[in-house]
Amino acid sequence: MRTGLVLSLAFVAVCTGLVTGHFAKADDREEIKLRIVEIKKQAAQLLEQGRKDKAAGLLREQEELMKRLDGMNSQERPQGRGPNPEQMEKLHKAMQQVHHLRVASEHLKHAGMHDMAMDLMHRAEDIEQDLRNAKEKIAMQSRSEKEPPREQPRRDLPRKEQPERNRPESRGDVRGPEAFIADMQKQLNELRAENRELRMMIEKIANGIRQSDKPQRDKPEWERPKN
Repeated sequence: MRTGLVLSLAFVAVCTGLVTGHFAKADDREEIKLRIVEIKKQAAQLLEQGRKDKAAGLLREQEELMKRLDGMNSQERPQGRGPNPEQMEKLHKAMQQVHHLRVASEHLKHAGMHDMAMDLMHRAEDIEQDLRNAKEKIAMQSRSEKEPPREQPRRDLPRKEQPERNRPESRGDVRGPEAFIADMQKQLNELRAENRELRMMIEKIANGIRQSDKPQRDKPEWERPKN
């Protein structure tokens, strides 16, 4: 009798520990998400104030927190076939490109092009959020593929009333993760092209300023203005 009571208490303790650990991890994830949001706001304020070094430090902290969050999510993923490694690799590269866009916006900020810098930063944040949603979508899809399909009761209808098949317009957006990632990659490429054009424009402006500040003695005698 006493042995059974001890085993029961031990079982309850183990179950309680598992549940407590689960909620503790959930709380940790929420804290990390809140910290990421806070870092974004602080980094934007620091960039507006021209404090580039501190903003870069916050962005590095944000990147580390996002990696930690991804690791926590992957640990709780059910065993079995996980997300497509190729898809995850594309998402990882896209996130790196978003980071490069953030750095480019900082350079624009210091070049005095504040409006363009903020616009690029906001667009990078939007794409970053879309990529995060894509990761969650891929994870949900991998979990649903592991679960056995549920049989839905089907009511036999007359032939004329049978619903048509293979009509995506009647089922809403049926695009898979590949199409979603392709759209994100297209947006990133467009932003990178715009960023290259802005950098070329900044270089031309800087070259023009350097040429105008060049001393007159460097010019040939026939080009020097006469007194």
